[in-house]
Amino acid sequence: PYADFIWMETGKPILAQATYFSTEVRAAVPHQMLAYNLSPSFNWDTAGMNDAQMETFIWDLAKMGFCWQFITLAGFHCDALSIDLFARDYAKRGAAAYVQLIQRK
Repeated sequence: PYADFIWMETGKPILAQATYFSTEVRAAVPHQMLAYNLSPSFNWDTAGMNDAQMETFIWDLAKMGFCWQFITLAGFHCDALSIDLFARDYAKRGAAAYVQLIQRK
């Protein structure tokens, strides 16, 4: 093997696909590290999983050798959400929102 990781890309978060991929790759290269993109384009609510399955999804992947799991746009989405929440609270409570939500944290 000539790769640190082999990256699996899917259209939906389907554990059976990841299981098949991991099994086949690791049959050929037993210690191969795997990567999985928890894509921001996934619609988790239509993926056929319940909340408990969503909670364990990354741990299930880890058990199969997916040791690098990432969400490519998570930082931007978190920034946008936090800015939106702050701006809404700031519009209502002024500087107190800044102090309580940001400065004191």
